Amino acid sequence: MEQKNTNDNWDDFSGAFLKASDVTFPFVIAVRAIELYNDKEDKPKADLVFDYLGRQRKIGLNKTNINFCKSNKIMPKQLIGKKITFEKVKNRNPKTEQYVDAFLINKIE
Repeated sequence: MEQKNTNDNWDDFSGAFLKASDVTFPFVIAVRAIELYNDKEDKPKADLVFDYLGRQRKIGLNKTNINFCKSNKIMPKQLIGKKITFEKVKNRNPKTEQYVDAFLINKIE
């Protein structure tokens, strides 16, 4: 689905990735797709793709959220079509050493 920029709001200019500071919690998404890739350092990464406020958006899964899926025996392809509920937590950003708001998976249905 092609995204069209409008002058109705600033959301069109914020990029595909949603930040925890952008939403209220609990935050629930319906996963449309999962993107698996290797980053610049060749580490595997996973992004959830979903619709939010009429736009396709993404949330990158961190190690904690991936471990939640693994411990519940949910494979990446099984997330497609699932409803995921997130809560907000503080995580340490390894690059800045600052604590920032982050998404934590609470439930997968």
